[in-house]
Amino acid sequence: MKKIGISLLLSIIFISCNNTNNGFSNVFKDDFKRECIKNAKVNLSTSKAESYCNCVLGIVMTKYGSESEANKKMLNMSMNDLTELVEPCK
Repeated sequence: MKKIGISLLLSIIFISCNNTNNGFSNVFKDDFKRECIKNAKVNLSTSKAESYCNCVLGIVMTKYGSESEANKKMLNMSMNDLTELVEPCK
């Protein structure tokens, strides 16, 4: 699970460069899922990686009101905080 957490963090870092709007753009959501799935497939089947990443994206969008807030908060999260965030998606 630690590898998946690191993968999620790398996904956030990758998409943070594209963040210019409030809310969650389709670009943000598509990039988030694409990067998350790519990294999660190291440990999960494609189907499970897709389900996991859709779940994580839902949590991120519920917890944070915008791309900028999500990027800011998640880039500064410890591995333990990140693991707690994605716990419901296991």
